[in-house]
Amino acid sequence: MYVLDNFYTYVYYNGDARNKLQYVTKLGDKKIDYIFIGSSRVENHIDCDLIQQITGKSCLNLGKQGAKLGDGLLMILLLNNYDVKYSKIFYQLDYTSNYYGLEKSTRAQAYPLVKKSGNKELKGILNLSRLYNIPFYGYAKQDKVIGIRELTATLINRKSKRKIGKRICS
Repeated sequence: MYVLDNFYTYVYYNGDARNKLQYVTKLGDKKIDYIFIGSSRVENHIDCDLIQQITGKSCLNLGKQGAKLGDGLLMILLLNNYDVKYSKIFYQLDYTSNYYGLEKSTRAQAYPLVKKSGNKELKGILNLSRLYNIPFYGYAKQDKVIGIRELTATLINRKSKRKIGKRICS
């Protein structure tokens, strides 16, 4: 189980970004002028290409379907944890801000990143039970989102059909 756990973590952490959380970890020391965080309204209605065209500033859209308050907080912590520099963050506030917690797929996608980083704030947001300390348990539990299909797609460098990083302009 240790071998599988370490293998999944290595592939997920080092492979090409297939979701926005992974994409943030790949940005490194990149400087971004405007970052937009929120739910599907942000994801579908903020056009970073247009923002760059009008303002000349770089832009990153980190909107996510069904995002709750915890999803935004997780994104901000990841940006800071991975030393992404930014000028302004715009956070969408609406009725979803009444719901703390994480959208189910966000929790699954964040698990390997938190496991690798060991950051206590990130672990606190995920609110993982002690069972997640058992090797490979977290991957087995989150199999629908980060299971063997996602691992295989990452290994063969299959590009995601989602808009990931496509909305960043520099």
